[in-house]
Amino acid sequence: MDDRSKSILLQVAFKGAIDVGVPNEEQVLTFYEMLTNLHDKLGIDPSMNDGSRSTTRRRTPSRAPAPEGETFIYEGELYTDFRKAKAAPGSTVKPNYPDFKRESDNQGFWLYDRDGNPNEECAALVAAADGKVF
Repeated sequence: MDDRSKSILLQVAFKGAIDVGVPNEEQVLTFYEMLTNLHDKLGIDPSMNDGSRSTTRRRTPSRAPAPEGETFIYEGELYTDFRKAKAAPGSTVKPNYPDFKRESDNQGFWLYDRDGNPNEECAALVAAADGKVF
């Protein structure tokens, strides 16, 4: 089993643990810390690929590396929060880059639509990223 699969199983277990009863914020943070510690202890890098996917895809040399963001788990999926990276002075993350990205399919989510209206879909992502429980 590759690191990515192990990581997904740990994340599903995390989601199952927080779905039992109604956990408070401290319990969720404890579960999350346990999950990240397990990743570290087992040497699992959730972004690693076991090589089972096709390796014929080539990366163009002119393509810039992906910007750095903070990862978190929401509904058993790994997301990256780019809000701080976008707001940092001198950041290489462009203002139109997504505020959040789902790691499984690189789906981007923005806090506001093109007209400047709040995107209600992101409210749950903001709460998860900030460690809050509804």
